[in-house]
Amino acid sequence: MPSTEIPRVNLLLLAGGQSSRMGRPKSLLPFPDGRPSYLHTLETLHRACPEAEGAYMTLREPSQLLQHNQLPSLPVEVHFIYNSQPENLGPGQGLMSAFEHDPASHWLVMPCDYPLMTASELKHLLAHHHPEDSPVTCFESGRAELEPLVAIWGSSGLAHAAQQNATTHADLQRVVREVGGTKIRPLYDHSLFNTNVQEDWDAAMGLLAGK
Repeated sequence: MPSTEIPRVNLLLLAGGQSSRMGRPKSLLPFPDGRPSYLHTLETLHRACPEAEGAYMTLREPSQLLQHNQLPSLPVEVHFIYNSQPENLGPGQGLMSAFEHDPASHWLVMPCDYPLMTASELKHLLAHHHPEDSPVTCFESGRAELEPLVAIWGSSGLAHAAQQNATTHADLQRVVREVGGTKIRPLYDHSLFNTNVQEDWDAAMGLLAGK
C-alpha cells in the first residue's frame, strides 16, 4: 500500500542577497508601521501555513544576525541558515543552503522584496501544491513569467536545482520547466510586484498606506 505520509513543510525567508540595486538591505526596509520587512514577511509566511514545522531565514553571513535580532512572536522558533557559498550572488543560493540543511522537507519560500504578497495568495499557492506529484509549485504572471522565488519547493525539485547549480532567477525558472512544476496565476496580479529599487518600494508602501 503506498504511503500517504505528508512531507513536512518549512517556511523559508530569503534575506541573504546583496540588494545592490536597492542600495541597502531589502530585509530592513520599513513598512508603514515602521517595522522591517523581514518581520512582516515571516509573519505572512506563518499566517499562510501555521502548521509548518519550522521557520527559517537565510542570511549571507553571521554578521548580518546583529541587524536581524528582532524576531516576531510565532509559535515556531525562527532559525537562521547562512549561505553555504556567500560569494555566489544568485538569489537561489538561499534555496540551495536550505536544501543542504534539510533535504527531505518541502519549503514555502518567499523573499523580502514582494511587499504586496499576502497570506491569502500563499494559501492559494499551497492549495494547488500536491507533494506526491509536484516537485515545485510557483506563481506565473499574466505575462507567462514564472516566479520561482515565491513558491513551494519539494525535495525532488531542489535536488534537480542543486544538480544544475541553479542559483540565478533564470536558472530556477528553467528548473521549474524541466521538472514539470505546477504553475498558477495569483489571485491579484499586483501581488507579484517585485521591488528592486527605492522608487519601487516607495510605490508599494504608498499602496499599503492607502495613499
